[in-house]
Amino acid sequence: MVGRALALLALLGWIAAAAAAESFRVRLAPGQAEYGKPLAVELRAGAPRPRLDTLDLSPLDADFVVETTGSVEPDPDGAGQLWRLHLYPRRPGELRIPSLDFGGLRSAPVALVVSPATARRGGLPIRVHTRVSETTVWLGQAVRVHLELESDSPFASLESGNGASRHDGVVLAALAGTRRSVAQDGEPRTRYGAGWVLYPQVTGSVGLQLPPLDYRVDGVVTHRFYPPRIDLRVRALPAFVPPTMPVGRLELETSAPDRWFLIDRELAFLTLRVRQEGPPGQRPWQLLRQLQSDSALSFYPAREVASEMAGEETGDVSGESTEPAGYGSGRPVETVYQVPFAPRVTGMVSLPSLRLQYFDPASGRIRTRTHPLGRLLVVSAWMRYAVPGVLLVVFALLARWLVRAARIRWRSFRACASALRMLRQARTPEAARDGLMRIAAGESWPANLTLVGWLDHWGVRYPAPAWVSDAVHGLQECLYGRAPGRFAEIRPQLIRICYLRAPWLRMLAPGVVTIRP
Repeated sequence: MVGRALALLALLGWIAAAAAAESFRVRLAPGQAEYGKPLAVELRAGAPRPRLDTLDLSPLDADFVVETTGSVEPDPDGAGQLWRLHLYPRRPGELRIPSLDFGGLRSAPVALVVSPATARRGGLPIRVHTRVSETTVWLGQAVRVHLELESDSPFASLESGNGASRHDGVVLAALAGTRRSVAQDGEPRTRYGAGWVLYPQVTGSVGLQLPPLDYRVDGVVTHRFYPPRIDLRVRALPAFVPPTMPVGRLELETSAPDRWFLIDRELAFLTLRVRQEGPPGQRPWQLLRQLQSDSALSFYPAREVASEMAGEETGDVSGESTEPAGYGSGRPVETVYQVPFAPRVTGMVSLPSLRLQYFDPASGRIRTRTHPLGRLLVVSAWMRYAVPGVLLVVFALLARWLVRAARIRWRSFRACASALRMLRQARTPEAARDGLMRIAAGESWPANLTLVGWLDHWGVRYPAPAWVSDAVHGLQECLYGRAPGRFAEIRPQLIRICYLRAPWLRMLAPGVVTIRP
């Protein structure tokens, strides 16, 4: 009896061990599942072979992104093996870990509820929205993917460590991050944006998983969001499209040398600002090759000055928006080139017109435009020295004329000041006449003028009011004894003649003037 009992126990133990060796199960770590945070999962197999890392995890791709946190290790609870994974839910809501197949053993499906992402402080919701411009595209056509996150923290950031790279037949370029202030139900909120531009390089069905975005608050990464898996259907370009033709809109801005004229045989630079929807690093050879040397101009190889994948601008916006910021409007790659050239002839020289051609994905046709570069004036090298020389001569003559005019004005002013002093002190008609002759000397009129001659010269050069003529004729009558008593009456009028010629004397010499001639 004892032997039978021991044999039965051994049989039961062997059956239990065999069942354990053939077990395979999925276990979730305790805790609530939240969108943007990892879900710890343990895969346990009762047998040490085959290894768990040979397991096909593709059934999880529909709802989760898998991050392996370590290698397969022995199961501490038995003789099997253990593999720990992190699953990032692709969206909140009711999700399901499907049944996985491992060497003919299948795990039981696990249902779970993923709660929306919440802020670290306050527990307010974090809204995440992803948009894809289109999924059926031409070969090389730009596909824009934009992820927008809205939270109550104005000092957070969305970060991605992946820039431009090649991934599964697609060139991927990251757009600059954005931040906007908005109002949601009367409460201030902040929208953070990040995005990528995808350039498929192979035809057919192309699938890829974009890199994650880390949501960082106060220097700590609180959530990690994975954009949805992108499945593209890429069509081959029509047969009439050359392989080197850009796909997508092509724009050109040019800047000629900012000078009035160019010097013959002297190097100048033409600036080309090219915007195209092609991948970074794609040079616009169709434009650069059109700048060929001829009998009028010599062109040299262009050099790239700056290149950037432009995103949208960051700013503060109030109000509600129904579309993610920048969705479908991401600016293309902008590259700036400098093209050295030198004119070979003088006169008006016409720069060549550039012909722009690109394949328009929207219409499926080739678009052609012509961009004229304009005309420039070219002068000989000796003009560089002739023009300044002519200007120097003109300035010298002008300065000489100004100095001469100033000297004449100063001599006339001093003569009027001296005449004013003499007329103020005059007690006889002869002294008054000497004062008027002092004005004539300052104006370089002929010497030994009579008073009538003095009046004639005055009338030719300056306006002669009637009282001036009356005063001079009255002085002449006093000199010849016809009206000797009028001198005291006409002397104030003679003084006014000095003020009429030099108005500044009223301010500079209101009294007796002492300026010496």
